[in-house]
Amino acid sequence: MQKEISINNDRLSYLIEMFDFSEDFLLDYLNESRKKFKLNRDDVFGGRLKLSILKKIDLLFKAGLEFYLDPSPILDKQSRSVFFRKSGLNVDLSLGAKQRVFEGEQLYATLRGLEHLTGQSTERTLPIFSIKDDPIGVALDVATIVAPPEVKPSNTKRDVLKIFVNRLGEAGIYVHEFIDQKNKIEKANIDGAFIAPNFIIIKRESDTQLISREIFTLAHEFGHYLLNEEEAEEVDQSDVLKEDERNDVERWCDMFAFHYLLGSHFDDFMSLQPLTADNDFQNKLIDDIYNRTGLSKRALFYNLHLQGKLSRLKYTTIKESLNEILEMRRQKAALELEQEKASGQKIIRIPKRIYSEKVRGLAESAYLSGLIEVTEFKHLTGYTFDRIKKSY
Repeated sequence: MQKEISINNDRLSYLIEMFDFSEDFLLDYLNESRKKFKLNRDDVFGGRLKLSILKKIDLLFKAGLEFYLDPSPILDKQSRSVFFRKSGLNVDLSLGAKQRVFEGEQLYATLRGLEHLTGQSTERTLPIFSIKDDPIGVALDVATIVAPPEVKPSNTKRDVLKIFVNRLGEAGIYVHEFIDQKNKIEKANIDGAFIAPNFIIIKRESDTQLISREIFTLAHEFGHYLLNEEEAEEVDQSDVLKEDERNDVERWCDMFAFHYLLGSHFDDFMSLQPLTADNDFQNKLIDDIYNRTGLSKRALFYNLHLQGKLSRLKYTTIKESLNEILEMRRQKAALELEQEKASGQKIIRIPKRIYSEKVRGLAESAYLSGLIEVTEFKHLTGYTFDRIKKSY
């Protein structure tokens, strides 16, 4: 018979409320696969649980078993989670999205705790703007302080994203990239989130063809940081069907993100003439801007549509054509993978997330000061035990 362990029931209640569940929902979830010996309220909310039941509960919340065992109370819910601070988010979050935001908030709490213990602090160096401020003007001003990343002959768009993450780190902003594995049951229906005062979450795009979208998401959440407006959301500026659904804050962040990412090509883009068959829809100039910035072609054509230089009908046609090209590339990549497998090659491709150098620097200070163990250091930095042993 399994031994029961004591848990902090208030912490379980906190998670239920934060995830917008109910006690009945949790009971039904725990009893779902039980044909007999159904659990009742006292079994689950009496303050003592079998370890197997606690582990199943944590499959929902992903809080880590230590969270439930911690006897300390949660005194200020609003200070701990955006779910209590913000009454309505821009998307109805899936369970996977809630898990990812909560995971990010726990990481953020750890980082802020380490800042305090190591005597470090992150002072905001950029002003807080308002949606009354011109997003294009703000983009140009901010670009002189935090240089937008641009594609160079020696790097890829994935490299551009890494550079962007670390430039934001230098500006005092933590960035956490999460990965939704293909076999993960609960998928996150968000692309990014901003947690005040200086923490951004972005979803890793497993499809390398969509890396520009992740770069745009990061720039969009950077816009939320500049406005100091928390959010967790899907980010797809180029969807004309959702134009009327975006609120003023989202439009502002989209406009900021696009013009910020143009970087030194701002004037080239703004001087483009209306797109017609006579000028080949400016394809050569657009290709040049696409190849040198973190922006996608969809974003470029969409913003030309917003400027009145491309009709909505023609933009929709171009977008469909770009989608077809993308699908062809996906099919080609899938076919090549199948051919590699058929030839007997062992294919192991585990996506690796980007680790912010700002996080790594803080973790290194904490590790060398004896504040965290090697396993936590590895978790925060992504370094292998081998590398840690050789370097530290």
